[in-house]
Amino acid sequence: MLRNGHPTLISLNNSAKLTDEMLAVWASILHARQDAHLIIMVKEQDADAAQAHMQPRVQLAGMPLDRVSVLHQQPLERFMELGHIADIALDTSPISGGTTTLHALWMGLPIVDRNRA
Repeated sequence: MLRNGHPTLISLNNSAKLTDEMLAVWASILHARQDAHLIIMVKEQDADAAQAHMQPRVQLAGMPLDRVSVLHQQPLERFMELGHIADIALDTSPISGGTTTLHALWMGLPIVDRNRA
């Protein structure tokens, strides 16, 4: 965050777990924190498929498109390097991450989730 001058949030979960409600929560975070950036990594195998799948959903959720990046699935060694560009990992709800959450912790990222009381 100090190096970039803004916080970078990242979601490493399967796009099937990214509900419209979850995207709306993340949009509210981005609107509340005008300098925050969000990286959404999805399981699609190439960049075009990832964009085609997520870009309309990101736009519909009202996220600022200039601060949201959608990445396709990466090989494990490149995936693990994402911890160097992110500050906080966002988990999904109501279905939380499993392996990806553990990977984020292994990267040294704090995890933020949305608990329901």
